[in-house]
Amino acid sequence: MAQLTGGDVPAHQVFHPPLDLRDEASVALLLDGESGEDRKAVARYAAALARIHRSRPGFSTDAVRDHLTRQILLRVWQCPRADFDAEASARGLVCGARAVEEAKRIVPGFLEESSERMEARHAC
Repeated sequence: MAQLTGGDVPAHQVFHPPLDLRDEASVALLLDGESGEDRKAVARYAAALARIHRSRPGFSTDAVRDHLTRQILLRVWQCPRADFDAEASARGLVCGARAVEEAKRIVPGFLEESSERMEARHAC
């Protein structure tokens, strides 16, 4: 890639191989930069989503607003709005719009945790 593009185009902006989450090597590559705490957070968010599905029949992540999801990702990734698509691509999510769609599943858990943290701070 560097020879063809003069080093200006990173490979993740050209190639987006399909991911098989059943393949341990693919999963290891995806999670390489994630901490143990990151992985625990994702598990908590998945559990929160399951609770919401049980307690609110008919709930769909389609109801989660794109703008809110984008704001959360910008905060979590600590990147400027102008770099959102590039950051999503570098993380294997192709583009910002796809990142937003994929991240909607973690928003309910993220918001639940954020709310609990705020309540704990106000209780002190």
